[in-house]
Amino acid sequence: MEGDIYKWHGYLSGWGKKYFVLHNGTLSCFATKVERMDRKPAKEVYNLGLCEIIVDHVTPTQFELKGTVDGKVCSLKTDTASERQQWIKSLGSAKACLLDTSTLGFLPKPSEDSRLLTSQVSREGGEDTSLVASFESVAIEPNDRMEQSGNGSLNNLLLSSDNPSFVHEPEPTNILHLCDVTKTDITSLEEAITSSSTNEIAEILLKVETSCRALLAAVEAKKLTLEGDEHDAQETQEAQEAQEAQEAQIDNFTTFFSSQPTNFSHVVDETISCEGKPHLPALIFLDACQYYLGFFDRFSGTVMAPLRNDIEGNIGKIRKVMKESGKGFNYLQEIVDHEISRKQHTGPDTATQALLWLNRALSVMCRFLKNVVTSNSPTKYDTGASFISAYNDLLAKHHNWMVQKLFKVGLKMVPSYEAFRQSMIDQQCWEDGEATGEVGWMGVLNDKMVQHVIQYSDPMGVVVNQLRHMYTMYNIDP
Repeated sequence: MEGDIYKWHGYLSGWGKKYFVLHNGTLSCFATKVERMDRKPAKEVYNLGLCEIIVDHVTPTQFELKGTVDGKVCSLKTDTASERQQWIKSLGSAKACLLDTSTLGFLPKPSEDSRLLTSQVSREGGEDTSLVASFESVAIEPNDRMEQSGNGSLNNLLLSSDNPSFVHEPEPTNILHLCDVTKTDITSLEEAITSSSTNEIAEILLKVETSCRALLAAVEAKKLTLEGDEHDAQETQEAQEAQEAQEAQIDNFTTFFSSQPTNFSHVVDETISCEGKPHLPALIFLDACQYYLGFFDRFSGTVMAPLRNDIEGNIGKIRKVMKESGKGFNYLQEIVDHEISRKQHTGPDTATQALLWLNRALSVMCRFLKNVVTSNSPTKYDTGASFISAYNDLLAKHHNWMVQKLFKVGLKMVPSYEAFRQSMIDQQCWEDGEATGEVGWMGVLNDKMVQHVIQYSDPMGVVVNQLRHMYTMYNIDP
């Protein structure tokens, strides 16, 4: 395994990126990957058999290698917690397998320390129970003299770069297998104490020491793996909880378009078909138009006052006709049919003309909303250009040149898309998103707002097209 890891150089220099290579039980440090590829010598080499791997439980990307002989500490850091866990698993497995003699195929020669210990045991007598304590001091707590000895140190023998037994990265050690090996070695030692020579006891004792240390190293590696897995699970749970909290916040996200008690989707839902023609509910339609006036109040203020006043005035005219007629009209088509049948549909104060101009204004607003948020729109996120384009296509042809000029001058003063977005998003939602401190919070709010705009404008477009079709059929607005 190899890759970039940050190494701590002190408070003056801080963290520096280095290129590390794990091979044959050693961790080599190069200044860059280029030096590694050019076969330049490593700046530092860490012998894993003589190092303790320490996991930082506070910072999820940091860990340390501590020398078991000199006590020196090398602080390391990865870019992510998952990278650290991968390195720790590989380092722990390499350290454990270095001490697993079941994979070597040869028995090391007994060290001088082992000979001294077994000689002492032989002199004291085969039945001396102090052997157990002497054995535990060697097998469970590694002897400093043995680690530092150049004659028979097991670590030095196994960690030699010339050792042909470690050509490839070692596989994770099976702890249960090591337990069985250790039990067998201890049984052999107990039998040899009373029947074997000193040299034979020394060889068996060294074998017991090796198997015990391999078992301890494997347990340490497993512990690191479990700690890392637990940390990964905790991180996953925290990430999931954060995502659920964000989704809950997004579900409660409100905009002008999602908060209207009556909108054009309600009009579509209550539309019926009569003699093959759609009939739109009159009161629900007028309520949806009335609530839509809040759009101008939140976004444009006085800039679009003429358009707002025109919509409000036409709503009032239709309500007045419905009230004075006493007919109890339920659908817009009934009102228009009633006036046309009596040839009362051409005057400026008729419901037919009021509905006609109201629908023209709604068509412009619907087109604007689609222009400003639709992905394939050439004026996406440009409020001024979106309004001018919608006005030129749908309403300008019904105005004289003076009105056209006044409208176009006013539309050039339309606030920016950023102002549009912030005015449409409820203030509390905006503050909650800003308070998260996340870099992408505005993008999340914008995406949700765009979704609300589309959900609002699509049925609005359906209503506009149905009314336009009705007037076309009456040959009033071809």
